[in-house]
Amino acid sequence: MTPEMPAFFGRATAVLGQHAVLHETVRALRTWCASSRSRESRSDLVELMNAFVAQLEAHFAAEESDGYFGTLLTTFPAASASIDRLRTEHASFLLVARALRIQAPEPASQLEVYTSLRNLLDALDRHERAESLLLQHYFRNAQV
Repeated sequence: MTPEMPAFFGRATAVLGQHAVLHETVRALRTWCASSRSRESRSDLVELMNAFVAQLEAHFAAEESDGYFGTLLTTFPAASASIDRLRTEHASFLLVARALRIQAPEPASQLEVYTSLRNLLDALDRHERAESLLLQHYFRNAQV
């Protein structure tokens, strides 16, 4: 193993642990989308969106740190374009999530929030699959 592997593996494990918390919120948001016809669910959405934005901010900051994406770039320079794309997606996701958080309390915007939120959650799923593939490739090609 490379000297960076154990430390990076620990950081990767911590980031994946954050995924579990984020996935719970994403599941709750998908449930809201499935039952969004209910007016009582509006206050639930506001609370969920506040949690979602905070979790995304913390999660993306951890991924973009020197200890995570930085280590990947140092030890796996071929990942540069993929990491740049992932960082760009992080910024885009945060913009959309923050805008939806602002719109969430407005009953008139319910259909727009529903549509945009579903699109965001679907894009986030694709994004996470791309990150997982990048990590798999990294670990598969790491020197033993």
